[in-house]
Amino acid sequence: MTEIAKKIILIFLVFIASDIYSLTVNAADFGWNATDATEALQKAINSGVDTVLVPKMKSDWIVRPIFARSDSQTIIFERGVVLMAKEGEFKDIHDGLFTIGTSYSKAADTTLKCGVKNVTLVGYGAFFRMRKKDYRDSTKYIKSEWRHCLTIRAVADKPVEHIKVFGIQMDSSGGDGMIVSGRAYSGKLPWQPENVLVRDVVCNDNHRQGISPTSGINVTFEDCVLEGTRGTAPQAGVDWEPDWQRLVNGKMINCLMLDNNMHGIDIYLMKKSRPPDISLSFFYCHSASSWDTTIWSQPMGTTIAAIFDNGPPTTISFTGCSFSTQLRHSLVIQNVSSLLANIQFTDCIFDRKRMYKYYPIEIRTSDTTRMVSSGGLTFENCVLNFERNMPFIRFIDGGKTGKGIRDLSGTITVNNPYQAGMNLGADTSNITLKVMHNKTRAPYVRVALPNHLAEITAPAKVNFSATAWDADVDTLNGKGIKQVVFLIRKGMTVIDSLVDSIAPYQGSIATTGLKQGIYSIWAKAVSQEFGSIAVDVQAFRLVTDEYAPLFTRGCTDSTYLGFDPEAIISVVESCGEKIMRGCMTKGFVEYDSLANVQDTAICKTVGIELIDISEGLRINRANRTLVISLNGEYEIACYDIQGISRFAAQGAGTHRYSLKGLKGNAVYILRWKHQGREVQKKFILE
Repeated sequence: MTEIAKKIILIFLVFIASDIYSLTVNAADFGWNATDATEALQKAINSGVDTVLVPKMKSDWIVRPIFARSDSQTIIFERGVVLMAKEGEFKDIHDGLFTIGTSYSKAADTTLKCGVKNVTLVGYGAFFRMRKKDYRDSTKYIKSEWRHCLTIRAVADKPVEHIKVFGIQMDSSGGDGMIVSGRAYSGKLPWQPENVLVRDVVCNDNHRQGISPTSGINVTFEDCVLEGTRGTAPQAGVDWEPDWQRLVNGKMINCLMLDNNMHGIDIYLMKKSRPPDISLSFFYCHSASSWDTTIWSQPMGTTIAAIFDNGPPTTISFTGCSFSTQLRHSLVIQNVSSLLANIQFTDCIFDRKRMYKYYPIEIRTSDTTRMVSSGGLTFENCVLNFERNMPFIRFIDGGKTGKGIRDLSGTITVNNPYQAGMNLGADTSNITLKVMHNKTRAPYVRVALPNHLAEITAPAKVNFSATAWDADVDTLNGKGIKQVVFLIRKGMTVIDSLVDSIAPYQGSIATTGLKQGIYSIWAKAVSQEFGSIAVDVQAFRLVTDEYAPLFTRGCTDSTYLGFDPEAIISVVESCGEKIMRGCMTKGFVEYDSLANVQDTAICKTVGIELIDISEGLRINRANRTLVISLNGEYEIACYDIQGISRFAAQGAGTHRYSLKGLKGNAVYILRWKHQGREVQKKFILE
């Protein structure tokens, strides 16, 4: 056996079952139609199988609204699939493209009322796309801001839990790219989705928001790009806006908000009383407006509003984030009660690039009936860059309360050649914020990539560079700039870093060993003056051959095999017979050597699990024998079949275990341990 084969081996578990027990179905087999594929996709989802494959066809999957209906189901959209809203449909103002849980449409309380758990959507290189331009035509459609690409929604007695969304790009909706929401009923507790993870998702050119998390518990967005929102207010990258539901432990990690028409991050906590649970945290997120002066977009970095004296205690934290604006405010705080708000900025950068009249940080009050004073802010080790002769914080007492800001603390460095003053209003209290003033203009820095979300096909090198402008001495890559620091981030992890002290500043990162998804490139320009720092962030989307499904298609003289998301496949074996060699390419790979395979039951639904042993693991349907082959370098410590029995398999050779004591047409769990790692898989005996 070759070294490549030893490194990566496929372990085949052959599942012999009726259709009801089938683990994988191909949605195209349910009657795909080029003009309307709704029925095929919905039937495949309604089958309730573990995995639904949506393969790339000769044209888009044109559909009417689609609904997830089954628990514990993974729906995989192959690279290149476009799930496209059918033209002339989606007439209801709440019609969305894909719904997990309960629809917003008129029939939501009857036929479309559904709760689901453990649903995963995987779509690296796939698109959910609607017809935003059509929906804005009042002669064709009723005006609406709720035609979303993806809705994740819970209602009373219909919980939606443990939802994952990976890799899909959501474009041109008549509402949000994605909404995560719940609903409360009179006299009952609110219901909201719980444990939602969204990773490597792009939301582009949507009508209202990139993403709207309006309620949820443990909702996380990681490595997402939210861009180009234009249509109706708030027109934000992300808008955290609960009506009356709970919003607990919401997180954004390493997300980029770019060129949205108003806000990068909008947090608006509404005016209604709510349960006392609001907590949000942001890690290494970047909100920016374009360097293109023809695009006057995203004038505000972050807005936090509507935390009133009669509302719940609210904790919002930002760590390592940056807010870069061209026109207006980097941060707006409006009607935020100092009694209940705990808003923290740690190691954050606020960067106002142009010399306009707007104050970098503005704190406002307008509602005097539900709040006494504004404040409750901490800036710890933060930096603020701007170039106008004005205070960096301004308080506006729009409600004429006669009171100023209270509870303002921490440390902040202000880089401004003029001043570092604060206008905090009258009758302030508990102001302990320490301000360090550098009378210099901070440098500018720009990351150079083909575009702000470059697409890189692995294996390759991602080459990047940065131009830095020394604003204080008005030179490009001038002597006042000390260095440019590049950081490559994935989630909470810095996977690579580079410090370059000589212009032109540049670097590269090899993609070998990296999983597909979205990575951000942070460039930080540091000048000779202490604290003078500027940030620009771009991203690249790494394309690999990983996230194709594990399945077979067809059962004749040839079969098509998909690929595991966790490895590059080098060899495929069945019963010791080599049936395919070489590195796989994306999509389907056809092989026609089944005649040479001893156990032709591989034509049935196949599940594949990767472990580091050198030979195969299979279940023989004829004599119900479990076969384990080892080459002596490895050992499997224990098998446990539904708690019935255990045995050890060690050393080289073939090990067999009889399954004759197990009943047919029943589901069993096979568990094994290998080098301390426990794996389990279900199988069905015919």
